[in-house]
Parts: sequence; structure tokens; C-alpha cells
Amino acid sequence: MSIKRRVLRRLVPVAILATLAIAAPASGSGQGFEAAEWLGSQLKPTPTSESAHCESFSPAATVGQTIDCMLAFDAAVRSLEAKREATYAWIRENMDDYVGEESCEEEPASLSAGAVAKLALAVLSRGDDPRSVEGRDLIADLECMQVEPEQPQAGRFSDIGANDFSNVFGQSLALVSLKACEVDCGGAPAPEVEEALEEGAAYMRGQQCAESEPETLNGAFRSPLGLTAGECNEEPPFEPENLNAVDVDSTGAAVQGLYAEGSVASKGAGKEALNWLETAQQGGGFWESYCDFGMPTQLFPSVNSTASATMAYTQDEISTAAAQGWLAGVVEGGSGGLPACKASGSSDLLATAQGVLGLFGAAYPQLVGLP
Repeated sequence: MSIKRRVLRRLVPVAILATLAIAAPASGSGQGFEAAEWLGSQLKPTPTSESAHCESFSPAATVGQTIDCMLAFDAAVRSLEAKREATYAWIRENMDDYVGEESCEEEPASLSAGAVAKLALAVLSRGDDPRSVEGRDLIADLECMQVEPEQPQAGRFSDIGANDFSNVFGQSLALVSLKACEVDCGGAPAPEVEEALEEGAAYMRGQQCAESEPETLNGAFRSPLGLTAGECNEEPPFEPENLNAVDVDSTGAAVQGLYAEGSVASKGAGKEALNWLETAQQGGGFWESYCDFGMPTQLFPSVNSTASATMAYTQDEISTAAAQGWLAGVVEGGSGGLPACKASGSSDLLATAQGVLGLFGAAYPQLVGLP
């Protein structure tokens, strides 16, 4: 796999959302509905059933992106329930393309921890039981894929296969899924996940930047796992490949996983990450990333990064008005969707799905029923 493909796989965030009753409309909710409607217009129907999907570059990526679309429809609710049902049906019909046909216990040739965690969270967001999805126990898969205590990198949810691309985003989704299942897993608590949850959170905390040079990087997260806390930097993530580059998207995701786990230590680490995100926010309310692969050493305003940080802000009741205002302006300047990079350009499925979450101020833990 090329450097750019490896980095792209690390940096592209994945949006996950479930139905939420919002007490007061988010400041960008009008544009959120507009963006979700555009997303719905991009669905590809299935001729032989009532299901539909959001197409991507491979069968596995299409399942992942369809989850993103489904969860954006959850955020918007209103007139999009039929689209949410159609995409959820398609996801279940095609889940083997995403998580394979064999469980972790069956020792498959490859299995992605992030994919298992994302699918589990999507199932939880629909009120279904991730321990029984088309005959598959996704929670057991996560527990099986976690590195055991006393082993190097204990607590990490690791991929199975020749290469381990497990990252902070997948680790965070696993924490949110396990916590949601511990509380209410398809109508019944699953207290047996407590140990896996605690160990996963401890590992996540150990991946946070600490004793950095400069000190301003302390609290941030990088996308890959298995790195040393004191080796963070703010240089571009590729050309040459730089695994220790701090990352807004991953930091935003980490905050949500840590707050979901909810221990004093995790909330403290989450607060440190939020402090770093506040310093990284730009004057216009947005966050930047190296999102243009044609100009790999230049930062640009990023819908994905801004949405991820906005979702993290909701965990500590930090004002999201400036960020949502920027996202709303991006929708108003386009065709209904949001661009993959910069403040204008052609609408992109993944950026739009992630942007909808930011516009509604919706974070993963609350969207699967956590406080």
C-alpha cells in the first residue's frame, strides 16, 4: 500500500450517529436538514429490494459510507426516516463485505477492529443488539480483538491480518459501543464488558500526547496507535510519512470515547484534549487539516475536522456556535452538500455526512443513548 493510501486510511474520519431528541435546535440545523436532503438524493437504490446505499470506491468502503449516510439521516430525522430504514437494511444485507463472514474466534485471515466497532455502534443507534446481528456477535468480536493484559499494548483493539491499521478513531468507537452495550445492549445490559472497556480507555489515555516539545501539543492525539506519548509533532502527516503528526479529527474522536467511558482519569484526559482543540481552532470558527492530497504540505479549512471538533465540544458544553456558523456558511455556498476540503467546492458524501453531525451538534455517546 502506498504512503498516500496509508495516510488517507488513517486520516479520513468516519461519521456515526443515531436518533436523538434535541431539546433546542442546533444553530446550523436548518443547513443540516438541507445537507441531509442532498445526501438522500445521492442514494443508489437496490433493484431487488427496498434498500439503498451511498456508493464508495470498494464494497467494504461502500458499507462504511452507507453507515455514515444512515446516521446523518438519524440526525436530521424529519422526512428522512424512509431513507434511514433503506440504508440500514442495505447495511445488514451487505455487512459481510465490511466485517467478513467469520467471527474473530474463527481466526479469519483479516478483520478490521474499526469496522467491527463502527457497525456495532450503528446497530446500537437503531436500538438493536450488536450481540446478534445476522448471527454475528460484534461485541464478542471486539473483546476477542483486544490485546490481553500483560501483553505489549494491552487494551488496544487490533486488526487481524498481515497489517494492523487500527487507529484512534476505531479505538474510540469501540469504547462508545462497549459503554452503550454495558448500559443497554438491545434491551439488556451487558456488564461483562466492563473490563474490556476499562482496559481500552487506559490504552487510549496512554496514546495521548504528553511531555511534548513544544508543550502546546500536550493533550492532542495522533491517528495511528502504538506510538510514544512524547514524540508528537505538528508537521504534515505525509511526504515523508509522519505517523506522529497531531490530528484534529482523531483528537475529536478520542474525546468522545474517553467521555463515554466516563472514569475520572478518562474525563481528565478528555479535558486536556479539548484544551488542545480550543488552541487549534481558527478565527473563522473552523479547524484545518492537510485535506488536499494535491498539496500535501498545506493546511486548509476542513468540514470533517470542524465537525469532529464540534462533536467533541458538546461533551463539555463548550460553545459550538462559531463552528456551526462556519459549517452553515459552507452549505449555503454550495449545492446542498459540503466539500471534502476548503470552504467551497463540489459536494462530497463523507464530508456531508460528517458535516451534518456538526451542524446538529450531535456526538457519538449521546446518540447511542449515553448521557
